[in-house]
Amino acid sequence: MKEHQHRLAPKYLVAVQQHCSKQIDRNGKRYSRNYCNTLVNNIRSMFRWAVVQELVAPVTADALKYVPALRQGRTAAPETEPRLDVPDTVVNATLLTPYLAGKQQLRK
Repeated sequence: MKEHQHRLAPKYLVAVQQHCSKQIDRNGKRYSRNYCNTLVNNIRSMFRWAVVQELVAPVTADALKYVPALRQGRTAAPETEPRLDVPDTVVNATLLTPYLAGKQQLRK
């Protein structure tokens, strides 16, 4: 391993998390809680990869797993709108071939 390793302390990951929850995207909306949690998980994943590549010490990646995810109702980040099922009438109207229609029937 390299001698000049950088160590990301969990408090810095929490700072990134908090900063993310206050950011505004190009549509003028704030980043959602789910999006911020996904970004933090990507950072954790990057450090796990760096451990495998022997770029950082395993203790660095291990420490990051103790940073809790942003929890619903306990952060400034908004929640995403729940996704609703597409009505069967719309699904049936979009199926153009008998092959796809048969596949849809198998799923039910």
